[in-house]
Amino acid sequence: MGAAQINGLRSVELGVHDLKASRPFYEEFLGLDVVKHGKRSMLLRKGQYWALVALETGDLFKSVVSIANHWGIDLATKEEVDRAHKLAHEHKARFGIRKIGTVQDNHGTYGFYLQDVDGNWWEMQYAGEGQGTGDVDALSLPP
Repeated sequence: MGAAQINGLRSVELGVHDLKASRPFYEEFLGLDVVKHGKRSMLLRKGQYWALVALETGDLFKSVVSIANHWGIDLATKEEVDRAHKLAHEHKARFGIRKIGTVQDNHGTYGFYLQDVDGNWWEMQYAGEGQGTGDVDALSLPP
């Protein structure tokens, strides 16, 4: 069987309880751009074609409570990871951040996890020099 001929990843959905409450976290804390906004959804991305669609589900929303199912955000340096960790603590109440993990070397990356207002988990990480170039051999990933 041959694989489907796809052109690339375009989007994935992220459930949120309330777009108005979630939007500041995405724009102001994560630095994502809201490139399109609908009545119950917003299209988020950062300088690439691939996007994250935040879909408001209201009381029907059920977050994935496992940290194993998380969104990864690549940061440019270890210092940026430390800075993001400090900012998460400083602005925890403002953005409704539920939990903030400790910064550590984990599975070959340097980073930490945090849980947003909707219960979604995010990994803020520095994965090595190859993370922005597509050079998978330069990434610090586990075997």
